[in-house]
Amino acid sequence: MLRKFVCAAVGLVLVGGVALAAEEKAEAKKPRGKLVFGKLLKCDADKGIICVMVKKSKDDEGTKMEYKINEDTKFVAGSGGGEKPLTFTKGDFGKDEFKAKFKEGVIVVVILDDEGKIARRVTTGLRRKPKEQ
Repeated sequence: MLRKFVCAAVGLVLVGGVALAAEEKAEAKKPRGKLVFGKLLKCDADKGIICVMVKKSKDDEGTKMEYKINEDTKFVAGSGGGEKPLTFTKGDFGKDEFKAKFKEGVIVVVILDDEGKIARRVTTGLRRKPKEQ
């Protein structure tokens, strides 16, 4: 009788552990914000906004969207060629290196917060490594 009880308790603990692990894995795969692709129109640190021309399709002319930026917003510019990307913040808007990477007309990927109003990360110029044949 005691043996059956111990085996049942061990089985219950194992099943419970697997269920908890599956639940944590499902939460980890939740999207962390909305992605927006488009052309950068302007970055304004004084007003705390960036303007992006977002297209829904190739034939679409695009929609001008404004997103708020704050001190936590990161600007990442790839240097191509497998080098480490450059990271900027809102305070770096005046630097020549920032202006060269984030100029008007450059293609950017903006990761927004859950509400879709504040930009958490703005990325440009990242390239994938070429596949070896």
